[in-house]
Amino acid sequence: MRYASDMSLAQQALTMNDLGRARRLLDAHRPAPGQIDLRGWEWCYLWQECRSDALAELCRYPTPAGSVAYSPDGNRLAVAGCFQEFVDIWDVPGRTRIKTLLPNEGHLVAFSPQGDLLATGVRDEIRLWRTGTWDLVRRLTLPGRVSALKFSPDGKRLAGLSAPLAQISTPENVIVWEVDGWTVVRRIPGVRPGSTHIGWLDFSPDGKALVTGDAQGHLQVVDLASGTTSFRVPKAHPEGIASVAWSPTGSMIASSSGYVEGLIHLWDAASGKHLGALEGHTSWVSELIFSRDGLQLCSASGDQTIRFWDVEQQRCLATLRGSTWVVFGLALAPDGATLASACQDGVIALWSALPRPREEQPRLIELGPYGGYAFAPDSRVLAVSRGGAVSLLDLTTSKEVEQLPALGPDAWVLAYSPDGSLLASGSISGRIRVWSCAEHRLLQELENPNGQIHLLRFRADGKRLLSLARHPPGPNRLPPTAKAIWWDTLTWQAIQSFEAESYWVGAVSPDGRLLAVGNRTGTVCWLDDETGEPLSARSTAHHYSVAQIAFCGEGTQAASVSDEGLVAIWDPSSFQPTDVFRGHMLGVHGVAFSPDGARLATSSNGREAVKLWDLSTRRELIVLAGQGSSIGGAVFSPDGKWLAARNGKNQLQLWHAPSWEEIEAAEERSKSASYVVKP
Repeated sequence: MRYASDMSLAQQALTMNDLGRARRLLDAHRPAPGQIDLRGWEWCYLWQECRSDALAELCRYPTPAGSVAYSPDGNRLAVAGCFQEFVDIWDVPGRTRIKTLLPNEGHLVAFSPQGDLLATGVRDEIRLWRTGTWDLVRRLTLPGRVSALKFSPDGKRLAGLSAPLAQISTPENVIVWEVDGWTVVRRIPGVRPGSTHIGWLDFSPDGKALVTGDAQGHLQVVDLASGTTSFRVPKAHPEGIASVAWSPTGSMIASSSGYVEGLIHLWDAASGKHLGALEGHTSWVSELIFSRDGLQLCSASGDQTIRFWDVEQQRCLATLRGSTWVVFGLALAPDGATLASACQDGVIALWSALPRPREEQPRLIELGPYGGYAFAPDSRVLAVSRGGAVSLLDLTTSKEVEQLPALGPDAWVLAYSPDGSLLASGSISGRIRVWSCAEHRLLQELENPNGQIHLLRFRADGKRLLSLARHPPGPNRLPPTAKAIWWDTLTWQAIQSFEAESYWVGAVSPDGRLLAVGNRTGTVCWLDDETGEPLSARSTAHHYSVAQIAFCGEGTQAASVSDEGLVAIWDPSSFQPTDVFRGHMLGVHGVAFSPDGARLATSSNGREAVKLWDLSTRRELIVLAGQGSSIGGAVFSPDGKWLAARNGKNQLQLWHAPSWEEIEAAEERSKSASYVVKP
């Protein structure tokens, strides 16, 4: 029961962007030697959702990292600790640490634009280091602990913000120096940083003005030549300001606050007029960086994500996940192509600054009005009916690899033979077409005279094909009798046929012995698959129309679902339900067993498109959101990695979970790629 609860909690954590908690919940169920492995499709799916978008991990510290800075050539990265302080210099291309400047102290780093100096924040000092030799060349003293430091874009000035000492009533917390000679240009009083990470500053692109944000949520711009305040926005944020950034074009200022609000506010840099807000982060925003052209803004957050924003349209372009704690520091490489992040979990990661939007699950595939689909036995190809023909899609890319118009423009159902050599289509007109996958030609055309083909199934040995057809139901009446025909796949002659009364949906057992038929009154009938003879009295587990019936791979269990939202589990040997439970708030329209028989998928509508159940405990594991309503026709791919269901808009929705082999290989690559810094 704990396993089921933890899977649900892990999914909730992902919804809240709490990747760290989700990973911890998953890791808690990695079995120790000798333990029973309770994990299934849902664990693999959630593991995949927890994968990092990072290009690489540069290194992993045992303590939190708080600040990062690129050298102007992009070859060096300075890293500072957050609570246990340090300053390291890394060779980025070589992925090696080349120098430790301060082993026990240092919490902020910034390279000068010329690349000749590195500034570090250490207690109440800004220390300047000569790059290359890494000699300490100067110390600048502030009236309190250094909270922020920044070089002007031209490198001619350096600004520092410090937290005031208790005995100073009106400290000049902001000091600006000329780098040439280290004379003080301006002292700005009254800017009060708060607790850790609250209070920040940035220069205008020409270096003549400074924007500051403080613990009271006040935002102001000061002209450094005159000392006058260009504008001041009292309570620009309801909390203390955590970051400010001035766009390279000079027209806009962005600000964020901590520790609750996730909004990023945009301001006109000349007037202080509010231009709008960027919504998306679910926790405080710790760092803001504009792209070099000023068109995009990058943000780091306590919600463990990095986001890219279009500031003109004020919308999120992409979200990068992978950090497992607060992302404290962020740096953009000089070429604008790479980001470096410093995280509370100690990881220094590298990210693409030109990301593509993350592919969200489920993947959507447009179907034609008849909507047939089937997985190939090797699970590499998906056959779908669309555009007046049957298309074969590569499952990895969803790209079409072959089009088979010979299978007809109205393929309602599709079925592969067990060895994958044949693909059969059944149409609404009752025509059955068989395609040879090896010879790439239409092999046979057959016809079931009863009308619309609703079920096609090859027997396990591939020597026979069952077709089940019925006329579409008329208004307010039960569907007519359906006709079943067994076809010999060598001669393609009809060798057996029978009628199934009140047929609405059906399923064939894997051994070809049973045909389970459901009707619109909620009754399930069990028939001899060869003769159509009833094997038991009709059983009622539902009160509404049976929407789908499925057998597990070994045929030892069957499941049926109905429009009133019930799921029934059946014993095919006794033809009786062993359990009936409510599966969804609304109707249940589809059901499928996982290939290993351990999981049951049920499909419904929209937000609860698919639910996954542990068959041994009947416990709900996870809920997969989807699009549209009346989501039915659920089916797993033969390898168990894909789960498909169709909605009422003729869209096929695909959810994917990696195999155990793929997970193991990915985790091995991750272990070998990361440099672990010893304490």
